[in-house]
Amino acid sequence: MKTFMMTALAAAMASSVAVAEVTVPNTFVQGANAVAEDVNANFQALAAAIDESNSRISALEEQLEAAKSLDVSGSNYAVQSSSASVRIRDANPSGADDFPRWGVELFSEKFSLTFNADTDKTATLEFEIEQEGDLDNGFRLSIEEDSEPVTETLYWNQEGNRLQVAESLGGEPVVEFVVVEGASVIYSADTESVRNENLGHIGCGEQGFDTCYEDYFDNGTLVGIRQASVQ
Repeated sequence: MKTFMMTALAAAMASSVAVAEVTVPNTFVQGANAVAEDVNANFQALAAAIDESNSRISALEEQLEAAKSLDVSGSNYAVQSSSASVRIRDANPSGADDFPRWGVELFSEKFSLTFNADTDKTATLEFEIEQEGDLDNGFRLSIEEDSEPVTETLYWNQEGNRLQVAESLGGEPVVEFVVVEGASVIYSADTESVRNENLGHIGCGEQGFDTCYEDYFDNGTLVGIRQASVQ
């Protein structure tokens, strides 16, 4: 009976742990006396398998926590910024104007952004390339490109999945990102439109002596992909 109970206990322990495969060094048969040394060896094998299983579970739990984390501290992101703007200026805020001026602006920028894990929560922006295209009402297209390296120090603050970046410590944010679960992606999107804004100066109309009004629509998107941790 003693031998049977030990064998059953060993089998129960083996089935209670999530391991790929457990091999015990000794096998017992019904009616044979169990040697304590052999039983202990079996338990030691099971204990080793349990320890390995616990280590695997702990590693998986750490990976799950990392996958749910929103913390960007110490992370570097490759950011792509794109925006489009459409503007029309004329002298008639309430109807059609025979002499409107319009323009379309397209803007693209690439830079890296590192959220440093320091006391002041500084962020290092390293500019890579900027491209801008303008199409005016004469259907003239101008394209400009700037790839001169520029490094700026900004400041960041995070509450949950909201990540704000400012130009000065404690200053007003210039952009607010949303952090995706796992902090692998940050993004920001903004749209603004205005109709009949009085620009406060003349220069519109047939003779160019009328006050100018402007309608515009702006849309911009920033997306950052985490590249590495700098901690």
